[in-house]
Amino acid sequence: MELTLKIPDAEAGELSSGLGDLKRATIESLAATGYREGVLSLGQVQRVMGFDNRWDAEAVLKKHGVRPAYDLEDLEEDRRTLERLNGISTSSCTE
Repeated sequence: MELTLKIPDAEAGELSSGLGDLKRATIESLAATGYREGVLSLGQVQRVMGFDNRWDAEAVLKKHGVRPAYDLEDLEEDRRTLERLNGISTSSCTE
């Protein structure tokens, strides 16, 4: 999809001097807002931004003050994975 924005020249100049590439800044802001509002997943942010890895997408979110979603279920899954990989029990860490 192609989108055209009309911004007065004076304000466009100010925005450009403060934000750099306005096209890039606009896409980043839109992707971060979409993720924050639950409209886009991290993978979708990655594709919108044209990145080939999730870490660059996470960096854009961080730049815009958006934390990747991580809930108790994610923590438990990571704990089980750690146990499996290390052959140790981490259950005492959560008690």
